[in-house]
Amino acid sequence: MQRYCKQANKQTSKQEEENDVFEKEHLIKLANVKMPYGKYAGRVIIDLPEEYLLWFQKKGFPEGELGMLMALALEFKIEGLESVIKPLKY
Repeated sequence: MQRYCKQANKQTSKQEEENDVFEKEHLIKLANVKMPYGKYAGRVIIDLPEEYLLWFQKKGFPEGELGMLMALALEFKIEGLESVIKPLKY
């Protein structure tokens, strides 16, 4: 039983470490990836207007990483945390 608990703890720690890296990478992308199309093509995702992101939320965010980044940007804007992302811009 103890062996199993130790292995489970190692896996949990490794997963938590991977999640931290995963989140940091997304924050950097949020500050630097540009919208590839539409009315705001060329604008960095975190700089998209909240109204635009809310419209996409109702319509449905695009599939894949772009949609995930747009949803994350909306969450940051709703919570008033845009200032956390802005220093990460290149």
